[in-house]
Amino acid sequence: MKLLPSYHSHQANLIAKNLQAAFIALSNKQKEVDNVRYLYSIIPHPTLNCVIQAESSDKTIQSSIKAIHQDYAQNNTPHCWWVSEQFTPLNIQDELLAFNYQKGPLFRGVHANIKQLDLVFDVDPKIRIEYIKDPFEFDLWIKPIQEGFQFSEPVANAFASCYKKLFIEDTRFISYIAYYENQLAGSITLFLHTDAAGLYNGAVLSSFRRKGIMLTLGKKALLDAKEKGFENAVSQVGKGTYNMSINTGFKEYLSFQSFLSTSL
Repeated sequence: MKLLPSYHSHQANLIAKNLQAAFIALSNKQKEVDNVRYLYSIIPHPTLNCVIQAESSDKTIQSSIKAIHQDYAQNNTPHCWWVSEQFTPLNIQDELLAFNYQKGPLFRGVHANIKQLDLVFDVDPKIRIEYIKDPFEFDLWIKPIQEGFQFSEPVANAFASCYKKLFIEDTRFISYIAYYENQLAGSITLFLHTDAAGLYNGAVLSSFRRKGIMLTLGKKALLDAKEKGFENAVSQVGKGTYNMSINTGFKEYLSFQSFLSTSL
């Protein structure tokens, strides 16, 4: 029997659906053109004003790209396409490049069975992990994320505002702050959606890196997901956290290549 590529697997579908649901939760408008789904967010950053799903055809993809680009342009909104191997048609990346989109960051979609992960470890007594218990704490939580993702002040403020709103309205999101010797050090968010727990917004301030803070944050979130009955964990990781996720027990199933609009 011929094996399907990893990006057609059940694990890959869990990764894609969790990411799409998280993006939708952060958006304030969802639109669609010829089976191509895209979002608007109040956060003025192209990674969150984005195309998240495409099931188009060779005949319609050019007109879809043009229509979506014009829609964002009319609203003066820099944006991107997050293209995974699940997008169709297969030549969609070539079409985006031909339309003058520029390749941006690449992220890997990873999955793990939580029951198979070794989540028992000695926590450095200098590290303290706390839950976000008040919306105003997101003003601290955003600082490692702002530095790690190089967000401008307006983007960081809007991002924090979105999470303040989600804290009140959407219990699927659980956010954490890490302290090292009582100093703010890192942040992460756990997103509990249907069949998978997603790890997002993982960041550590540069002065506290290589102290085990990200690993501690991730394992704390995964332990909480396990206690809530989740078996599947997913994430999208870049170069900085890829090796750690693989060493922890995650496996790569698909990728997410960003294509940035020329209006940036």
